[in-house]
Amino acid sequence: MKKDWKQMTPDEKRAERFDRWLNPEHVKFASKEAESNYKARVTRLIKAMKCEIPDRVPVLLPSFPLYYAGYTLKQSMYDNKIGIEAGRKWMKDFPESDTFSGGGSMSARGSEILDSLTMRWPGHGMPDDASLPNFVEGEYMKEDEYDMLIKYPGDWCFRRYLPRSLGALKVFETFSPLYDMMGMANRFVMPAIRPEVRAAFQAIIDYGKEEEEWNKPVMAYMREGLEAGYPSMMGGQSHAPFDIL
Repeated sequence: MKKDWKQMTPDEKRAERFDRWLNPEHVKFASKEAESNYKARVTRLIKAMKCEIPDRVPVLLPSFPLYYAGYTLKQSMYDNKIGIEAGRKWMKDFPESDTFSGGGSMSARGSEILDSLTMRWPGHGMPDDASLPNFVEGEYMKEDEYDMLIKYPGDWCFRRYLPRSLGALKVFETFSPLYDMMGMANRFVMPAIRPEVRAAFQAIIDYGKEEEEWNKPVMAYMREGLEAGYPSMMGGQSHAPFDIL
């Protein structure tokens, strides 16, 4: 009988995640060979992550399939069907790869809708032929905000970090503290009488619509890759130290 997740040690949780990755539920592999190849690839990746010696060095080339197919990162960030096409070609020409890639670029239009202030990408602050997006270093947290962050992390994120990192949400810095609402809904919704507040929430709605449409072919492509026996490296996110805090 498995332990409750809350009772597990960090090492036990890591082992459980690896097991779920190695034995995915709800994946119908295209063949027994695809399933066998999937397990071999994941085992290879897990051993590398655990600093053990795998049967060979894993091959992960997230952006190279684009260039191999004759495309650029900019093209794939504005049309993910290009990235998916490149990924399919890569898997066909190099079946020995250990992961599938090519369709995971972020939507440039989504970032434009929210007016991302923390990122530059090809065609948006960077040359069209740039091969990677660029993080914009800035003071997204002020040195006198530690108490606010520690006591009210959600409020700090809503009224401080979001307005500094997304230009479309700058108006959130004018909101009253979230912890002052005390169940009074009007304190949250009344700012919507201001056009700039409505515009901020409209940007969130527009972003959601863009991402919904963007993700439809990506999710189908990811399922296709898994069923063919290629594990995905997509999932979690992280920031470099000091980028936010």
